[in-house]
Amino acid sequence: MFPGHYDQKQCFHVHERNKALILRNNGTLVKFKNLPPECQLALIHYMAIDGEAWDGPEKMYDAFRKAHAHTFGSDEYNKAMDKACKKVKDSLPHFVKNYGEVVFGYIERLDLKELIAQVMTDDDLTEQTWEEYHKWYMSKGTKHQARSNLYPVILSSWNGETLEDGWNRFHHYAERNLSYFPAIWFPAKEVMIPTEITVPTGSVEETKVSKKRTKAHGNSHDDQQPESAQRRNDH
Repeated sequence: MFPGHYDQKQCFHVHERNKALILRNNGTLVKFKNLPPECQLALIHYMAIDGEAWDGPEKMYDAFRKAHAHTFGSDEYNKAMDKACKKVKDSLPHFVKNYGEVVFGYIERLDLKELIAQVMTDDDLTEQTWEEYHKWYMSKGTKHQARSNLYPVILSSWNGETLEDGWNRFHHYAERNLSYFPAIWFPAKEVMIPTEITVPTGSVEETKVSKKRTKAHGNSHDDQQPESAQRRNDH
C-alpha cells in the first residue's frame, strides 16, 4: 500500500476516521510532479490561488484579478474565468519546477458509498439524512463541469469533518452515481519516498477554484480549523 519502509505514522496528517478511510481505499504517497494533472491543478488552486502557501506566476494572478473585476456569473466573468483557468494550466511547469518534490497522499479510487457514510458522521451533519442533505446542497445551483477526467476531493486534517475541499465535486459525483473518484490528503511533514511512483496522467478538460490552505505544506501547517460552513459553499 505505502511504498518503501518507514513509519506509517508519518504518512498521515488526518484524523483517525480519515486515516481508516485512506487505508481501506489503498492510499499511497506521490510527489506533486507525479500526480495526475487533475490533482495538480486542484492543488494549485487550493495552495496558490485561494490560499497563500505557494507562489505562482504573476500573469496567472492578473488573469484572476481581471475575472473578478466582472459581475459574478456574467458572460464577461465566465469568459475571463475561462482564460484565468487556462493560465493555471499554462503555469503547470512553474509549479512542477518549484513544488514537484512535495509529497501528497493520493487515492486513485475512493469509494463513493464509503465517503457518503463517513461524511454523514461529520459534526454538523448528524441530524439529517444523506438524501435530505444532498437534495439541499444541489438545490443551491452548485456547478462542477468536469465530465471525463475527475478532479480529486481533499480529505480533511481536522476532527469533525471528512473533506477539507471538493464538496461541489463530491456532490456532483454522487449525483452522477459514480462509484469511484480520486482523493488527496496532506501527509505528515518530512515524509520521504524511497521509491519513485509515477501515476498515469491524462488530458485535462476543466478546473475549478477551491478553498484555502494558508501555510506551506511541507514547512508549516495552518493550525486554525476552517469554518465548517465552507463544506457547503466551495467548488
